[in-house]
Amino acid sequence: MVDMPKYGLLLVVLCLALLSSSGQSDISIEKSPFSDSSNSPEDQLRSDLWSKARLILGYVSTDMSLEAAQASMLASIYMGASGAVAEAFHWAHATAVKCETMARLQAKRDTISGGFRRLYWMSFIYECDFISEISIVSPSGIARYEDKIPYPAFTAENHPISPDSSEARSQEELVAFQITTNSAIRRFLNTVNSVVYDDKEQFRTRRLNYASWLLRISEDLWSHHSAIYRNLPEFLLSNPSQDVPMTGADTSSPASLQSPTARIQGIPIGNNSWNILRIKGRYYAGQYIIHRPFIEFIVLNIDNFESHPCKDAVLKRSRSCLDGCTGFIKHLYYDCHPDGGDDLSDI
Repeated sequence: MVDMPKYGLLLVVLCLALLSSSGQSDISIEKSPFSDSSNSPEDQLRSDLWSKARLILGYVSTDMSLEAAQASMLASIYMGASGAVAEAFHWAHATAVKCETMARLQAKRDTISGGFRRLYWMSFIYECDFISEISIVSPSGIARYEDKIPYPAFTAENHPISPDSSEARSQEELVAFQITTNSAIRRFLNTVNSVVYDDKEQFRTRRLNYASWLLRISEDLWSHHSAIYRNLPEFLLSNPSQDVPMTGADTSSPASLQSPTARIQGIPIGNNSWNILRIKGRYYAGQYIIHRPFIEFIVLNIDNFESHPCKDAVLKRSRSCLDGCTGFIKHLYYDCHPDGGDDLSDI
C-alpha cells in the first residue's frame, strides 16, 4: 500500500531538485522570462512530475499528517521559485490551514516534535508574507498558536539514515536558526500591523493628538526594528562568495561569544541568495509599514497641513516611508543584477 502523503512529498522534492539543478531558480529578472529551454527533456520531466504531484496533493488535501503538510509547504516554495505567485500563495494558505488544525492538537501535548516546529514556523512566515501583500482570503488562524508552538530546537534530531553525519547535523542547526530569526522578524511586523493599522483603533485618526501619538509610537517601533537588524549575525546577510567569517579570528573575543551561531561548528560560510533577499526585503518592508500612516495623514489633512505644528516631523517620517519603497525596489533589482544590469525602468 502506497503512503500517499509521503509519495506526494517525494514528488515535490524531486521537482525542487530538478528546478535547482537546472539553474532556473537563480535570482534574475530577464526581459524575456520564457526561454527556449522550456521544451528541454529536463523541463518536460519536471512538468510531468509536478502534474502528478498536484494530483497527489489534491488527493491528500484533507490529510492532516505531517508529511501531507510538508508536501504542500514545499509545493508553495516550488511554485514561488518557478514564478507562479498565485499558486504559491494557494499552497502556502493550504499548508497554514493544516498547521492550524495540527497546532490545536500539538499544543495539548507535553512535547512538540522538531519536524512540526519547523513546519509551523515556515508556514507562519510564508502565509504572513503573502497576506501582507495579497489579501484575497481570510488568514488561516495559524497566528493564534504562535505563543504555544516553540521555535525549532538548535539541537539536531538523530536520523537513522546518517546518524554520524556532523555536517548534516550542523546544517539542521543552521536551518533552525534561520527559521527562528525570520519568524521573530515576521512576528514583529505583525505586531506593527496590529498596533498601527487595527480597524478598531481607527478612531485615533480623528483625535487632535493623533500626529503626536503616531510620532511617538513609530519612533519606538522603528527603534526596535532597527535594533533587530543591527544584531543580526553577519553571515545571514552575506553571500558565500564574500567569504565573511562567522565568529572572527579570535574565538574568545566578545563578538564571538555573543554570536548566536558561535556554537554551531562546521556550517557553510554565508547565506543563500534567496534568504538574503527575504531578510533585506523585510527590513525595507518594515520601514514602509511603520511610516506609511504619515503619508496617509498628510493626504487626509491636506487642507490644514501647512499650519500643523508637527509638519516637519511628519514630512521626515513620510520620507522614511518612501525610502523604504525605493530601498526595496533598488535592493531587489541590484541584487539580481550585480553587474548593474539595464536601466531600472525596464522592470
